[in-house]
Amino acid sequence: MGEENQRITSGTKYLMMGVALFFDVLSLVPGLNVITAFLGYGTIWFWFLTKNVVFTKNPKMVKSVLGGLAIEMLPFFSWLPAITRSVWRIATLSQIEDRKAAMKSNLKLTRGGDRGNLHSANSGLKKAA
Repeated sequence: MGEENQRITSGTKYLMMGVALFFDVLSLVPGLNVITAFLGYGTIWFWFLTKNVVFTKNPKMVKSVLGGLAIEMLPFFSWLPAITRSVWRIATLSQIEDRKAAMKSNLKLTRGGDRGNLHSANSGLKKAA
């Protein structure tokens, strides 16, 4: 499956991780960890929404977001790159979902689930005499 059918391409995934890493570095400044956590997750959340990736549909994505937020809220653990890890996990899960959906649609076509569309291309062919 080509990346053109995916909601999150590899390039977009790594760009998102770069932005998330920027927010993780900002969270190292004392007192900014809570602000950057909410600003970072808000930015990433909006970016995922523009790519039609919704966290609440997949329990693994929800756990990743809540776990990352919890880590960012704890002062001793806020140095960990929780936003970057959450972005990586959500983007990877999104890519896996897209691959599974493509495999299901390909399987449906190969089994003849959509035969009308497959044979309509051949309906205009004339038999050679």
